[in-house]
Amino acid sequence: MASCQRLVAGLKKGRTTGKLVREISVAAKMGGADPAMNARLFTAVEKAKKESVTKDAIQRAINKGAGIGDEKLVMEHVIYEGRAPHNVPVIVRGLHGQREPHRTGNPRAVQGQGAARHGGQQ
Repeated sequence: MASCQRLVAGLKKGRTTGKLVREISVAAKMGGADPAMNARLFTAVEKAKKESVTKDAIQRAINKGAGIGDEKLVMEHVIYEGRAPHNVPVIVRGLHGQREPHRTGNPRAVQGQGAARHGGQQ
C-alpha cells in the first residue's frame, strides 16, 4: 500500500516539475537568462525552488530557453479563433512547442470541432 502511495506521489511531483521547468524555459526565452532582469523568470525559479526542483534542472531549463548550449527551445505563438455558443467570438493565444503538424491536421479545425460539439462554430 505504501509503495503505491509513493508511486502516485512521484508521478505528481514529476508532473509538477515538468510544468515548472517548461515555465522557466519559456520565461528565459521571452526575457533573457538573468533572473535579476527578468521578473517572470525570477518568479518561475522561486516557484520551482519552493517545489524542490533541483538546481541542475533549473539551470538546464534556463540554458535551454535562452539558447545557451546544445539544446534550444523552439516555441511558436499560435492563435486559435472560433465562436462559442450563442455566437460569442473566442480568441485563444498560446505557445506551441512541436514543429510537426498535428496528426489530426489543421489545429483550427480541431478547435472548431470541439466548439461545434457544444453549439459553437469555427
